[in-house]
Amino acid sequence: MGTAMKSRIFDSLWQGKHIAFACVVLVAIAAVPSPAEEEEKLKIPDKETLTLDTMDGVELRCSFYPGGVRQKAKEEFEKIVGKKVVPVILLHGWGENQNRSRYEHLASYLQRLGHAVIVPDMRGHGSSIHIKGVGVQIDRDKNSKLLLAAMVLSDLRAVKTFLLTKNNNAELNLDQLCVVSADHMTMVAMQWAAKEWSKGDLIGVRRGRDVKAMVFLSPSRTFKGYSVVQTLRHPIFASRVGPHIPIMMIVGENDRRAFQDTKTIFNQIERMRPKLDLSKYKDPTERKRKRAELGSHFLIELDTQLQGTMLAHPGLKMNVEQRIAGFIHYKCVMKADQYPWMDRRPK
Repeated sequence: MGTAMKSRIFDSLWQGKHIAFACVVLVAIAAVPSPAEEEEKLKIPDKETLTLDTMDGVELRCSFYPGGVRQKAKEEFEKIVGKKVVPVILLHGWGENQNRSRYEHLASYLQRLGHAVIVPDMRGHGSSIHIKGVGVQIDRDKNSKLLLAAMVLSDLRAVKTFLLTKNNNAELNLDQLCVVSADHMTMVAMQWAAKEWSKGDLIGVRRGRDVKAMVFLSPSRTFKGYSVVQTLRHPIFASRVGPHIPIMMIVGENDRRAFQDTKTIFNQIERMRPKLDLSKYKDPTERKRKRAELGSHFLIELDTQLQGTMLAHPGLKMNVEQRIAGFIHYKCVMKADQYPWMDRRPK
């Protein structure tokens, strides 16, 4: 399938005593809001600002966009059952200007579709630079390799613990989790997902395998001594056995290095995964829909030099948020019956 077709897959798929008794009954009926009145009360929940404490004492600042309400039109909203709400983690890139504000537009867009979105400032970024009881701020550029490892082991653990509480309160379904990450943070996301999928369950307690879809915005192959080579060998990424996590990669094709990194990672995944046979679908529209529904990996190449979180900037006007939303719809929302909600509290 050509690049142009891959780029359009998620574009189109996609906007007397009887009188007294009667009076009591009428008053009671009047006190019960009609479905229309209930609908009018619905609105998109306000964004919440959180501080999550990691196991090593870092105060992780996050923005949380509660799900459960879908905006169907400008003034029309629809309630979604909490157990069917898809949670999404958005991970910004690495660097001085990288923080959770980079995803303000994308997070709000996904929330209006009913999803629950959490966006952390990863340690050493944004407001997540303090350790409880320690006066020294986290130096992002000192011991960067250890910092990246701590993001995998500690930061994302804190985020998942928060989502787990929301799951057990029936506010979302953790088993439909999607993770979106940018540039160097894609290595953090990949290592964390591989670690989660390698966990064994305890008696009566499900512990991992929650990540059901991933989006990489111009992923990096190497950074600060980290490499994706070993992680890509995990069955969820590039193996002939699987199970395979559906992956969508988006990259600006006019940055040679970023494009080459993304293309190399994509080719390795494509080489190891089974080929999708769509030959029986003769109608082009049906074939495109089936590709979106059944495909396990997608590459979208954009005519821009921008990379990472900038690909999700509203000013880019390349429908990146719609493409990500379409991917989440096909890989998480439509597969809700395959991933039923469960209470994760120990029995």
